[in-house]
Parts: sequence; structure tokens; C-alpha cells
Amino acid sequence: MKSKFSIDDDEAKKAFSLIKPCISETYVHCLQFKILNDILFTNSHLAKIGLVQIDLCSFCNTCLETIDDLLFYCAYSRAFWEEFDSYWIAIAKEQRKL
Repeated sequence: MKSKFSIDDDEAKKAFSLIKPCISETYVHCLQFKILNDILFTNSHLAKIGLVQIDLCSFCNTCLETIDDLLFYCAYSRAFWEEFDSYWIAIAKEQRKL
């Protein structure tokens, strides 16, 4: 399954080159692999195989829990990214479009 994000190869390479020096732990590599290959066990995947009854987001309980929802669209995720954006501007003195 392909991600719904429209990002070209140059943007993807640039984005991952920014975080590559930061990821030295094995579990971070594994999580990145699972996210990129859409094999992270979200409630929507767990509901399909019958391990959970409800496929709604664990945090907001309003929409289907997918990788995209967990990382970007959930109200809690959006709040996190907004706070992170403010934090990044404060420490790096530059603004990046996430």
C-alpha cells in the first residue's frame, strides 16, 4: 500500500538526510522501516485481523487509526507538531516547513 502523501524523491531524500544523523538506535531504524512500509500495527490493521474490536484512533477516538492519522492528522499529533515547530524555531532560529 502506498502512502497518500505526495512527495517527490528530492524532498524525501532531503527530509531523511536531516534525520539520518539523529537515528543511531536500532529500534528507531525498525520504527522508520515499519512506517515507510506501512506495516505498523495500528488499530485499523489489528481490527482487520480480529485482535481489536474498534478501529478508531487510540487518542482522539474520532477517526480511523492509520499511520497517516497517528503521525499527522489526529488532533493530538497536530498539537505535537505545532509545539515541535515552535520548539525548533526557538532552538535553531530557523523555520522549516513540516
